[in-house]
Amino acid sequence: MHFENLIANGDMPVVVDLETLFQPRIGGGRPGFDYYSEYEYRHSVLASGLLPNLLTPEDLVGDSIDISGLSAVEGMRTPFAVPIVKNIGRSDMYYTEERVEMHAGENVPEINGIKLDYRHHVDDISAGFAEIYHLFLRPDVRVEFDSSYFSNLFGDLIIRVVTRATAVYAQFLSTITHPDYGRDGLDSERLLSFFRLDLLEGATPQMAVSEINQLRRNDVPFFEMSTSDTSIKDREGNVAVHIAESPLDTCLNKISKLSYRDLGKQLSYIDLSFAAADGMENAFDEIWTAKSTSIAQLPRKIPDTTNRQNEHISLHNEARQLAINLGDRLLDMSFDGDGQGWMGLDIFSEKYWRIRPVGFDAYNGRSGIGLFFASLAEVTGKPRFRDAYLKNRGKLFF
Repeated sequence: MHFENLIANGDMPVVVDLETLFQPRIGGGRPGFDYYSEYEYRHSVLASGLLPNLLTPEDLVGDSIDISGLSAVEGMRTPFAVPIVKNIGRSDMYYTEERVEMHAGENVPEINGIKLDYRHHVDDISAGFAEIYHLFLRPDVRVEFDSSYFSNLFGDLIIRVVTRATAVYAQFLSTITHPDYGRDGLDSERLLSFFRLDLLEGATPQMAVSEINQLRRNDVPFFEMSTSDTSIKDREGNVAVHIAESPLDTCLNKISKLSYRDLGKQLSYIDLSFAAADGMENAFDEIWTAKSTSIAQLPRKIPDTTNRQNEHISLHNEARQLAINLGDRLLDMSFDGDGQGWMGLDIFSEKYWRIRPVGFDAYNGRSGIGLFFASLAEVTGKPRFRDAYLKNRGKLFF
């Protein structure tokens, strides 16, 4: 849900393209994401598109941009080159493609003509998310709004399916109508053959045929499905894509897995997203620390008293408890709760920060975390830390 899907209107935003609320997840994963991290991302609050998410030079050439639902895009350049005409009205007028500045969206609320900055309301956003999440955890709400309630309300609805970004189709429509591709039909055929080569996961051969035929008619390819079905169809009713789970079942499964552990993880993802967008200023304040645990700060030095041995034991116990709390925090933040993988902040081009799966290095990746779990298991003898180490042992670089 990017900035063009929201319109600020009074106290409540107006959502555009709401028919894609049950949008199924199709297509390949993100660069640098394995199966587990891709699954985690797609089933987290990060996939909503509302939170700040920089498109970095890995995704485009030039400055990074943020087109999320909270972003004020005015002054940013488009994420891709768009066709423009240069030197209009002159004899040397020509056609080219460039990234151009975007106009202000309607997603940012205003008070007395002043646009509000979401960075001043981060705590309110997190609190609002937690309040609604807690509502779904209440036993009485779970009983009243069970799976049959949602099935009766949203079952068998026909929804539009966005198989590819509309901007991708728009670029192809703009390109194939250019005179360079109109001189020889073979040139346009070569261009459209992209869809035969770039088949999406679960796609049938009919999908490429349907995409090409609709683009030839100067249409943006349209696909739809029932919320209770696993088949995506084109305008003529031909099956274009098969998916493993219906959109409604995906939604119901996600609701059934809501938990207090997951709530804490999602709130941390929200913190990470805002920290990355803010250039890492105060990024690690209470993000990876045990927020709910009260631990006395370790003294800077052991006081000069006669009871040094007892103070050393006390210091050792505090450090040991701090390490245990950190280990439990890491387990809570892992994908499956027992050390399968983690999301973290990654620096790119020494300038941009982004949320990515942690790597495998010892400095800030799974090798370092694995060494920590191995040492923690040896010191404490707790099976959960030993199990976490063993689960990652085959992926560690040592």
